[in-house]
Amino acid sequence: MAGSVNHAVAAVQRTRARFTQLLRSGLDDTQQVKGLSWTIRDLAAHLASGSVAYRQMAEGEPSPYESLDRRQETNQQRLEAETTDDLVAMADQIDAEMARMLAAVGTRAGDVVTWHGGQSLPVTAFLGSVVGEFLFHGCDLAGTVGQKWPIERRDALPVVDFFVAVTPLVLDERSTRDVKATYEVRFRGYETVTFAFDKGTLSVTQGPAKRADVRMSLDPAAFLRVGYKRAGLAKPILTGQAVAWGRRPWLALRFPGMFQAP
Repeated sequence: MAGSVNHAVAAVQRTRARFTQLLRSGLDDTQQVKGLSWTIRDLAAHLASGSVAYRQMAEGEPSPYESLDRRQETNQQRLEAETTDDLVAMADQIDAEMARMLAAVGTRAGDVVTWHGGQSLPVTAFLGSVVGEFLFHGCDLAGTVGQKWPIERRDALPVVDFFVAVTPLVLDERSTRDVKATYEVRFRGYETVTFAFDKGTLSVTQGPAKRADVRMSLDPAAFLRVGYKRAGLAKPILTGQAVAWGRRPWLALRFPGMFQAP
């Protein structure tokens, strides 16, 4: 992976602070979150319970998300188990649990963490998963209350680490079962990654492809908004944040849709 643990830790700290500051800004916890079935209270509870789960995983305990296919069901069960409606209290919990999580990561002897579904991730990718939670649920929350939520490249890059590591686990079966193609993806400010699809399976390797069907240059933040289903492709294409060329450049339009949101 291209990122360092120190950079990923700093991104966790920045995005966690932004999210909890927004939670403490006097929001109406009963307000519906745009684009989601949750209220603001539900979203906060999801991040609060998730912070506990990430701390537990960093300390070597198994994830409460035993199956990647049942994440939504597990989310709902954990939301129902949360009893508080106090957004400030949940912000305090997130801050405390993240501090413990980062302390545990800093003392780990190995370089992998067991993530959801028993899957092992490099520490940088594990931390990128945490950053993604704060970035994109922060995006949901900010959009609901009419605030801007810019995503800096330095914070997007750890999420790219996570995305690259997890993509073979979150393939959309319907979108990939007939795909046999190789994508060379150049994430700007990161590195080049090759995604080779073979009718429902995916292999991911660092570095350029010897023979690619399509080559893409992507702005990390713009791409992640699409990959996390927070935006469409039109704006990145029109603004030059996503560029494709090669033998079959039209395949680029299929790329974001071949994955479930991480």
